[in-house]
Amino acid sequence: MLHILKSLQQIAQVAAMFSANDEILLTEEAVYAANSHHPVFPIIKSMKCSVLKNDAQARAMMNRVSPSLTVVDYEQFVQLTAYYDKSLTWE
Repeated sequence: MLHILKSLQQIAQVAAMFSANDEILLTEEAVYAANSHHPVFPIIKSMKCSVLKNDAQARAMMNRVSPSLTVVDYEQFVQLTAYYDKSLTWE
């Protein structure tokens, strides 16, 4: 399952439901979690996690995204949604 995360408030719930075959895509305000110094980063660092490039750029976060995460553009976002048979958006 692809978990599309829009806010930081839902990270604990996503972590509780996350399985080995899942992936998280950080979008909108959730991109702040991509910073390795953010308090919630330890929750996501062991999960398969991507960051939407345009949202990270809009928040001046590109130079703060942890190298352990994958940065994806809109085309790759579409590919992720096609790859996973289910997706869930967390607001």
